Amino acid sequence: MKKEKVEEEVEEITSEQLKEIKKEIDKSKNKSLVKRIDKYNIIFRNIVIAIFAVIFIWIIALGGVSLSPIKFLTNLKSIVIIEIIATIVILEIAFRKKYSFLMVHGIEMMLLACYTLGLYHLYANDSDKTRMVLLGGVLAIVVYYLIKSLIIRFKRIDEYYKYDKETRN
Repeated sequence: MKKEKVEEEVEEITSEQLKEIKKEIDKSKNKSLVKRIDKYNIIFRNIVIAIFAVIFIWIIALGGVSLSPIKFLTNLKSIVIIEIIATIVILEIAFRKKYSFLMVHGIEMMLLACYTLGLYHLYANDSDKTRMVLLGGVLAIVVYYLIKSLIIRFKRIDEYYKYDKETRN
């Protein structure tokens, strides 16, 4: 008797409907996988940029110690000019192609150029605050990229869960 009721309530699913269901499942799996991969690529890219920025500052500090002041200031001036040109190129590409992530990297590069220009000024005046500014710059870069990576991680997860909830309903 129970078997008869169950058989009556079951609707038949056609092969076309089954194929559509499989496509939707695959589509949602692919989207979530792409979002996860994208999230970790962005975080990895930010960590790599932070590492290179810290290494850049350490190289400047080592150059200030090992080179003569005239050579070091000339090299630092050249570095500032190269950073400014690279910033302009990055911002132009970001503006023309409408890449918001590249715009953010361009602004970060501009801030690094301003920081390097400040270091040039400190080294030129032979200031006692140079070491503190170098350490403060390294600390600021590490904290900034750590906070940025955490924001990206949790923001992306919230977007994923929002998408996941919408697909369930």
